[in-house]
Amino acid sequence: MRASRDLLASALRLTALTTVLLLAANAQALTLPELLRAATTTHPTVQSARQSVNAAVEDVEAARRQYWPTLSATLEKGRLTSIEGQTRLLRADQILWDFGRIKANVAASEHTVDATSAALEGQQQAIGLQVIEAWRTLQGSHGRLRTSEEMLRRLQAHESMMLRRVAGELSTQVDLDFVRSRILQGRVEVAQAKTSIKVAITRLQNLTGLPNLSGVLSVPPPLPSRAEIDARFQLLLRQTDWDDAANRQPAVVKAQEEFRSGKERINAKSAEAFPQVYARLDQAVGGHKETSAYIGLRYSPGAGFATAVEANALAARALALELSVQAAQIDARQSLDIDRDDLRDNGVRAQALEAAVQGAERVFESYERQFTAGRKSWIDLMNAVREVAQNAYSLAEAHSAQAAALYRLQLRTNPGLIDVAVALPNERESIDGRARPTATFVPHGALGSDAAPVEMPQRTSSDVGLQRSPDGRDPENHSSASTVDVGPTPIAPVTVDEHTSSSKRRRPNDRSPSTVGLPSNPVEKS
Repeated sequence: MRASRDLLASALRLTALTTVLLLAANAQALTLPELLRAATTTHPTVQSARQSVNAAVEDVEAARRQYWPTLSATLEKGRLTSIEGQTRLLRADQILWDFGRIKANVAASEHTVDATSAALEGQQQAIGLQVIEAWRTLQGSHGRLRTSEEMLRRLQAHESMMLRRVAGELSTQVDLDFVRSRILQGRVEVAQAKTSIKVAITRLQNLTGLPNLSGVLSVPPPLPSRAEIDARFQLLLRQTDWDDAANRQPAVVKAQEEFRSGKERINAKSAEAFPQVYARLDQAVGGHKETSAYIGLRYSPGAGFATAVEANALAARALALELSVQAAQIDARQSLDIDRDDLRDNGVRAQALEAAVQGAERVFESYERQFTAGRKSWIDLMNAVREVAQNAYSLAEAHSAQAAALYRLQLRTNPGLIDVAVALPNERESIDGRARPTATFVPHGALGSDAAPVEMPQRTSSDVGLQRSPDGRDPENHSSASTVDVGPTPIAPVTVDEHTSSSKRRRPNDRSPSTVGLPSNPVEKS
């Protein structure tokens, strides 16, 4: 009955959440935290894992009921020599001492609840990572679409110019065919970008269960700036203990709890090697209503003394579970390291590509003037247009990949940091002899209202881009990215305390099995 009430309550919560998100979708574009909240609440795999948690909770209650007496009714009919007899009685059987078998079974069931709760968090995290990847594809494709459309506008303008030059016999028909072929290539780029956007939106619809996202995400919320991404990464580095973050990953916690549960099942199986002390009360029904009380020992070593062999098998499984904890820790640290490296590497790429785009734009403008003066060929000008577009494509991809790496790190370590308010200064100061401007972060919920603002250095326009020398030439690009080297994370040995009670096993920032742990406030748009 309680499980039915829980299921009904969950269904009502899911319906209310879907209604709220649909209303929000009609008002404005959905933000990434809202999509994560919808996917990690309504996805079928998450709901299935949640039902597994409910089943594990019921298993704990069933294990605790073993402390209660066992009631039974017996009706027997038999024949002894020439006398027929019939037995009817009620029996109550109570275990008085079992050398900790019931206690170990209860503890094993409690650890199973924690393991299934960690599995639920793992499913939520896996779905969240898929949402972030689809979001990255959507943002990168939108950037590619904007660049392709801008390139098409430029090419069409040059086509008009070339039509006039061909009519005036200043250029050949081949030059006109060349720009038209580039226009066709640009239309192919636009079509590919639109297809990628459609695929990403379809993926988000399947993950979140929200319909009609095409109109809502036709213009998605902008990505945070690179300065904001860098500052958020610095904030994450300041607040995160990476060893602790790796040990709090759902896969690691699940392996640890399964190991603890296996240890308790070994204790329960070892207790079966000892006799049980029990009390029994028999009440006859009909005929002679006699009441009989007994205290005795019950011992069953199993068929062929199989109890000891089963205990050895459980011990081998426990050793395998202990090794799986180490494997899960290695995988967790590797995932965190990869995300940190991706964030830093894409930040360096984005900084270099931003300078490359600016330089390519200046080259294009110069070639356009020189073509009119007859100093550059038509092929040189068309290649300059293509160079600007290619660098812009790569910049959009690197920027979206850098943001996605930050979101993955935040989801794995502290999902509350995904929804962080960022206050950036409006004025820009030069850095020649003066201090850099700073960005102040005031997180919502995750740090609390009493948390001190975190000030991080912010790049200025003089940090990136090509600076011209006094003679008008373009010097080499000396821009560099400011990164933080956290170094490799050593693998700590497995420390599992099988005697820890269920109430003391909660982890820092532990999330409830029924929620994803994302804050309720929507992310503020920078």
